[in-house]
Amino acid sequence: MITLNIPHASLFIPKDIKFSLSEKDLEKEAILMSDTYVEQLFDKHNYIDVIQADVSRIVVDTERFIDDTIETAAKYGMGVIYVKTHDGKDLRNTPTKNEKINLLNQFYFPHHNKLNKSVNNNLDNYDKAVIIDLHSYSSNVDILGIGNKNTPDICIGFDKFHYNQNIANIIVDFCKKNNFSYEFNIPFSGSIVPMQYYKKNEKVVSFMLEIKKSLYMDEDTFEKNNNFNNLKQKINTLLNDIYTKFYGE
Repeated sequence: MITLNIPHASLFIPKDIKFSLSEKDLEKEAILMSDTYVEQLFDKHNYIDVIQADVSRIVVDTERFIDDTIETAAKYGMGVIYVKTHDGKDLRNTPTKNEKINLLNQFYFPHHNKLNKSVNNNLDNYDKAVIIDLHSYSSNVDILGIGNKNTPDICIGFDKFHYNQNIANIIVDFCKKNNFSYEFNIPFSGSIVPMQYYKKNEKVVSFMLEIKKSLYMDEDTFEKNNNFNNLKQKINTLLNDIYTKFYGE
């Protein structure tokens, strides 16, 4: 099965967490920072194991390293627990050690336990595993320092240790066939791998797909655009190709 990781689509924010923003501004920030609709950009199939975070990334970001000293996004106040908004405003006070532990136990570790289980099952059954780390990103908002850089339709992220040439070729062919511009590790880099396998087991392959939001939605109204279903069909084809060719190798 493809382990399909979706860490940033949820908009759920627990009521018991104190934020520095008004409720209206907090909701707007959560929507702006979310990978809006990506959980709807594919159909559910028995060859896809969806691992989706249960909480908004502005509460706990399951994609981050727990240790802020090794997490590059922490310099923007967006480590595993955000303390800054996308534009540098105060989001919340730095959590205490106990607050951080409680949030990690509630949201971070359960997500990673599911991720680990999915990868473990594939290693047991196929002696290899592939993770697709599915995201989207804004074309008109400066998030994590991308500013107004010339960004591609599709950003293909990977870590060299967990790279697979055949999967890379499939994704590049997908981009070329559909006239999507693409870059490797620009503007974002890397792709999630369970820590027990991170840079330890080359049989765990992982690619991040960052889709520019303007391809499927109106970034001002946050509504789906007329191309949504068309893109969904193309993503379905891509995932099917990855599954059949990777596990059929």
